[in-house]
Amino acid sequence: MIKINDTIHKFLKFSIVGFVNTAGSYLIFFILLEIMNVGYLLSSILSYIVSIFISYIGNKYWTFKIRKTMWHIELTKFLILNFIGLAINSAIMVFLVELFKLHPLIAQVIAMSIVIFYNFLGSHYWVFKEPIG
Repeated sequence: MIKINDTIHKFLKFSIVGFVNTAGSYLIFFILLEIMNVGYLLSSILSYIVSIFISYIGNKYWTFKIRKTMWHIELTKFLILNFIGLAINSAIMVFLVELFKLHPLIAQVIAMSIVIFYNFLGSHYWVFKEPIG
């Protein structure tokens, strides 16, 4: 049985890792978009990919405290989860920028805010799932 307090505690830690990760990702996105004049979608994709690896390390060792695993299977699951998250994030970006004409910097904040819940649930219940027994 899953303890609610444990899940909330993990979500809070996941959110802290996510905040640090998101700040770095958003900085990369801003630099690519505003300084280097890279298109908004490519900037979003590249910054998201960098954030995947920061997130993996922070969540594996701090949020979920997973030490002894078959890391290659775990990393594969994490990559699958996050590339699906990237697709969701990209779809939201295109939707908000092209249809609602939001500025990409605002659209990215909204997209990342939505995808965080998908990533937490997938990380908690699939990627870093605690072994039974």
